[in-house]
Amino acid sequence: AIAGAVNFILKDDFEGVDVRYQYGEATGGQRYGRDNAITKIDILGGINSDDGKGNITVHASYTSRDPVFMENREFSIQPWLADSSGNLNKFGSGNIPGGKIYVPSSDFSKVTINGVDLTGAAANCTGGRIQGIKFGLNAEPSPFCRDEDQFNYAETNLIMRPLERWSISALSRYEIADNVEAYAQFFTTKKENEWQMAYLAVAPTSAGNSRGFLDLPDAVNNPVYPAPLRAFFAENASYFDADGDGTMTTRGNGRRFVEFGPRNAHILHESLGMTGGFRGEVELGSTGNVWNWDLFYQYQRSDVNLTRRGLLSQSRTSLGLDVVVENGVARCRSTLLNCVPVNVYGTDQLTPEMASFLTVVTGRTDYFTRQTMGGSLAGNLIELPGGPLGAAVGFEYRDEYYQTRPDEISASGDLGGTPPVANQGQHDLFEAFAEVRLPVSNI
Repeated sequence: AIAGAVNFILKDDFEGVDVRYQYGEATGGQRYGRDNAITKIDILGGINSDDGKGNITVHASYTSRDPVFMENREFSIQPWLADSSGNLNKFGSGNIPGGKIYVPSSDFSKVTINGVDLTGAAANCTGGRIQGIKFGLNAEPSPFCRDEDQFNYAETNLIMRPLERWSISALSRYEIADNVEAYAQFFTTKKENEWQMAYLAVAPTSAGNSRGFLDLPDAVNNPVYPAPLRAFFAENASYFDADGDGTMTTRGNGRRFVEFGPRNAHILHESLGMTGGFRGEVELGSTGNVWNWDLFYQYQRSDVNLTRRGLLSQSRTSLGLDVVVENGVARCRSTLLNCVPVNVYGTDQLTPEMASFLTVVTGRTDYFTRQTMGGSLAGNLIELPGGPLGAAVGFEYRDEYYQTRPDEISASGDLGGTPPVANQGQHDLFEAFAEVRLPVSNI
């Protein structure tokens, strides 16, 4: 190491019990009160053998940490964005609860809401920044004004993740013969934490369509759609159903699925390590020099389970929107997955039953193991004028295996984007070393 190395000599004869407790918390200011409570408990216990040749020391630890959300700090509760002049303005996402559809400015005169086209409605938007149609209570359509209607996504985001961790470790040694000691080490750790982001913002897409394009069969008559939404599609049938087949096609769809709850990923990490071996001293050669030796075996394992919630299934979206109307009742064209007819337009339209059908729980598992065997021998060969000629030799063998397995939902690409793939690999290595320390002078 360029900066040198630091060696720690651990106490190997601890006896008794040591208990420590620590608590702390943070404050977000007078407005937000206290949060981010952190608790830590450590228990250490050790005992020596009656003959003084051995010791066992065990340590247990527990740590918990409460989360901190962006809404709990003045500096993060509202996103800001600088304009071309360097002035900060409130900023938010264009994907909003209730959903929106994109209408290009060149088509403003072709889309009307209760007889008023978007060109006429632009005067009611700050800067005239209409970017389409939004859907509010009872799926009532109105112009989507980017500056006024943007969504503050900071509320549920985490600044500090919650954490809970348990760990147990043990060290033991026993002198089984003169200058020969058996030793063992053990640890296990279980750690849970999670990250959380704002409610899912996504472009709902029907199967086989370009991103953000939705096909809505018989939208004018679909009883799942409230009257204002059916009337809107009927008023603009020539725009959304150019071929007159009864299926409305909307584009540039964007929606914030607050009904799913925040996007959340729970991470469970469990690890295990065991080491056992023998070490000691031996006299070699006629000089009586004492050499230190060590032989050991080590096993390590790590498991990570990732569980994600608050995500939208594209296949379920297609199934839920593909409805047929019979005798005034809407049903899914396919009964796959116990399909439920859905309506993604409107801030109060996605019922708990619909949300439960559309959202999925998905995840990934990672698995890693390492086995190591090694040995070393170090000591002084002969005395030279400058000091003892030291030498060390040793070997080590390592075998490592890793695999990552996304679940079927993730691997299928049903969540959009590039799907993760299962992967695995194995690697083993044998190496040997020899070192010599030759003193030149003791001056």
